[in-house]
Amino acid sequence: MCIEEEERKLEAAIEETEKQCAKVNAEMKELELKSCCFKELEEQYWHEFNNFQFQLISHQEEREAILAKIEVSQAHLELLKRTNLLNDAFPIWDDGEFGTINNFRLGRLAKIAVRNPGL
Repeated sequence: MCIEEEERKLEAAIEETEKQCAKVNAEMKELELKSCCFKELEEQYWHEFNNFQFQLISHQEEREAILAKIEVSQAHLELLKRTNLLNDAFPIWDDGEFGTINNFRLGRLAKIAVRNPGL
């Protein structure tokens, strides 16, 4: 009876081991499915990440171009602010000791004669 009892214990142990094996196999299949889902999610994540990076770089380049245009426009505006239209139309300068407007001398001095006798 001892051998039969030992045989039953071993058969029960075998059954228990087979149940555990089936349970482990089921868990393994479930984990493989989850792993596959995670791989798909990861692939989708990287695809979206790459698209986002591309858009970010594109927007940064566009921003830099706009900032460069603003800088050029600001410099041009400063140049225009310093430009006086009257100086272009009526240049005020000097000719030796005389001031001039449009190359016409202003005033006279006794020691310097006028070059043009018609004036």
